[in-house]
Amino acid sequence: MQITDATGQNDGARHLGPGVRLVPLYPTAHADSALLAVDLLEIEPGSETPQLQGSAEQVLFVLSGRGQVTGAGGSPSALLGPGSVVYLSQGEAHTVRATGSEPLRVLSSASLLVRAARVEAQAAAAPRPDRVRESRPADPATAEVAPTPEPEASEAPAPTMADISAIMKRGSDVGAAPRPERRRTEPAPETEPAAGELAEETEEPEHHELLELSVAFDGGSRGNPGQGYGSYLVQSPGRKPVVKRVEFGDNYTNNQAEYDSLIAALEYIIDRLNATGRTPEQVALDIKSDSDLVVNQLQGTYKVKEGGLKPRHARALELLDQFGAWMIAWHPREESVRLLGH
Repeated sequence: MQITDATGQNDGARHLGPGVRLVPLYPTAHADSALLAVDLLEIEPGSETPQLQGSAEQVLFVLSGRGQVTGAGGSPSALLGPGSVVYLSQGEAHTVRATGSEPLRVLSSASLLVRAARVEAQAAAAPRPDRVRESRPADPATAEVAPTPEPEASEAPAPTMADISAIMKRGSDVGAAPRPERRRTEPAPETEPAAGELAEETEEPEHHELLELSVAFDGGSRGNPGQGYGSYLVQSPGRKPVVKRVEFGDNYTNNQAEYDSLIAALEYIIDRLNATGRTPEQVALDIKSDSDLVVNQLQGTYKVKEGGLKPRHARALELLDQFGAWMIAWHPREESVRLLGH
């Protein structure tokens, strides 16, 4: 066992640009035959990394702060918060930006077993004095992307950029064993939202910043299958939430009603934005649900096998892709009852 103080690693920090630094945590000078590289990425509010590209598989874990991770070419992107986990495949380019009021601190880990050609830092990276790293490999997992020269005959082909649409923030119980079916209570009476709801109450987001909307939804059927119903909540920062009830047709399953409740919420948000001259690209969604199945299917963890869910899953993704960023996470059933009343 080796225990070290991370503050003692600051001497080896690399400055990747204004307000961005990378602190190597492991391996240390005393680590022999290390198989894992661990770094701490710290980004000041409003700052962002240059485009980064690891030479091995990489996992990012957000310790604190709020931010956004964006793939090559500006899309796809996803929100980051404490507990967010991001998987990046070998050679996958990405940019990380701190969007909150406090520094974004991200723990990065990558395997040292897989190595590609050395990737040089971009010219935008700030100069730093030469240092001798005794045992840490010269190829950090978060090396920055540089213009790639024409490969020589002996070089391996560059890795294909993978899709990072599965970037996700998962609740502590996501992926847990399915819970036994529960009997749904009758939905509460329709509640009228306050005047000037949603988009009318929000201010225009600044350039490069997305307006964050919180969304919660729940759906069920009276009989499973039976009469379908649902509800959803949409809340702008610092504003009163808008809660809507929806009724569906007969022969609905609980899962079908869950999807249709989410679709109704997304269509409502898009309609309100369009009515006020805004676009979904200006908005980031933070979505919560107590449905393990829907959350895992939209994150790409579970496959969609049921015929009645496939078109609903496709429609939900089609709507979500119109937004500047989105993420979906599980929350307990009790939280749905607190927010939606059933």
